[in-house]
Amino acid sequence: MAAGNIIGRKDEEEHLLWRLSHDEGQFIAVYGRRGTGKTFFVEELLGERIDLTVTGIPGGSRKDELHNFSRELSARSGQKFPFTRSWMDAFRQLRSFIETRKEQESIIVFLDELQWMDTPKSRFLTMLGHFWNSYGNWVRNFRLIIASSDPGWMIRKVFGDPGELYGRIVCRLWLRPFTLREAEKFLLMRGFRMDRSETLLAHMVTGGVPYFLTMLDPKESLAENTERLFFSPDAPLCAECESVLSSLSAVSEGSPGRRILELLAQNDRGLRIEEITKALKPEPEDIIQDALQGLEESGLTRVYGSFRKRKHGAVHCLSDSSLLFCLRFVRGCAGTPPRSRSDAGERRTWMNAAFTISCLRHMNEIREAAGISRILVSICVWQPEGRPVLVFDRGDRAVSICEIEYSESPLSAAECLPHLQRLMEQFRAETRTKKALKPVMIAPYGIDGITDGWEVQCVTLDDLFREVSLY
Repeated sequence: MAAGNIIGRKDEEEHLLWRLSHDEGQFIAVYGRRGTGKTFFVEELLGERIDLTVTGIPGGSRKDELHNFSRELSARSGQKFPFTRSWMDAFRQLRSFIETRKEQESIIVFLDELQWMDTPKSRFLTMLGHFWNSYGNWVRNFRLIIASSDPGWMIRKVFGDPGELYGRIVCRLWLRPFTLREAEKFLLMRGFRMDRSETLLAHMVTGGVPYFLTMLDPKESLAENTERLFFSPDAPLCAECESVLSSLSAVSEGSPGRRILELLAQNDRGLRIEEITKALKPEPEDIIQDALQGLEESGLTRVYGSFRKRKHGAVHCLSDSSLLFCLRFVRGCAGTPPRSRSDAGERRTWMNAAFTISCLRHMNEIREAAGISRILVSICVWQPEGRPVLVFDRGDRAVSICEIEYSESPLSAAECLPHLQRLMEQFRAETRTKKALKPVMIAPYGIDGITDGWEVQCVTLDDLFREVSLY
């Protein structure tokens, strides 16, 4: 069964359906930050095939979660399941529920927002693992699907569990925000008639998060939508960004992770570990390392090596342009008149930083446009003059130096080409590499007026929207 209302997620959809077709028990995990459509994906794809759905209660006590579990079992089975006091008893009830359905082609149980069920001292995950190992795994037509809006929690607590859950998840589906191409399809389906430059701006403001995109009104211009969602007195998207952060264990209020996130939002070029450690003194380095790992696991940051992987050269960069918009450009401005926050320089700075984040999320499209999709590459970030430059260290003894520049019209060759030449000279002087250097300019509308003799590869806005496959 395929669902026509699902935009993108083609690989995830095919893999999930393939797993469900197996003639043996399947333990499947779907995870991703809040708003990426995990619940919609599972319920739209499987619909009435799901026999039981239980959703964790945010901030609920162990008693709340157990009572909710028994209530849902009773509602879906038509029989009365008494409230229990432990997860061992709750999973015994689930076993009884499954036993009445063993003659079905498949039995699908969906446990959503699993992290809320795992209350302190409840031993929820231990009992879940015991239930699967002692019973669920041996029921050939049983499919257990779990979901969480806290990727870091899922990775550490479930995938990284050394006990009962170790190695039990046979299918891991991480639903990330939409690419530009997916966002374009989604907005078109919702009645928008945007050109690609407007779609790019919408993607930069919302980070491509499906739920954020649903809050855009097709009757309003993008500027009007942005004003309403971010700068009105109630500012719903600002509130939602705060809710996203609150739902992630890696960035709880006052934690090192939250402080690092806010620090990265103020630094367009990204930061190295030694710079972060200095800024967070006297926080111990092992705590900072753990916080950085949590941010990466949650999908809020990405780590890029430096050319030739010099010691301590890794660069940590924010990977969510909507959080950049909220933390840097919006915070403190909600409810203020537009003219009081119309700083063109600040707007330009944000657009450059957000466009860079969007480009770093479309590596496959950039490689395809640059003609290196079939070449083994190592992706690095170089930081000349306090800004990030994308570097592809290629397996054919060449290096592609990718300058990223946001513009609303074609760049001038008279200014751009000498700049690229200086950039390559600086890169060779700093790295002493003997490899051939290949300049790449990533700009929405390319370079105007390139003459013969310049071997510059341009990656444009249309290239970022293309559908690519590296296989």
